[in-house]
Amino acid sequence: MKEIEETRALVKKMNVDAVSQLLTDLQDDHQGIKNEQVDLKRILTNLTQDIVELRAEINMLKAMGFRGNMGTGSTVHEKGQ
Repeated sequence: MKEIEETRALVKKMNVDAVSQLLTDLQDDHQGIKNEQVDLKRILTNLTQDIVELRAEINMLKAMGFRGNMGTGSTVHEKGQ
């Protein structure tokens, strides 16, 4: 009977340890996801800023009278060439 009680106590402790480890792992995963989310937001902000700057540059070139096929790999030429 004593062995059964010791076994039950051991199993209970193992279950508590397993749940504790699982919760710790989940917290670590959650923190990792939050860090990745911050990195992705920073990357998205940088990309958005780059797009804004490129649009401003394209608009400036258009205002100066340049033409070209943007996005097809061609160079930008002055009008009349």
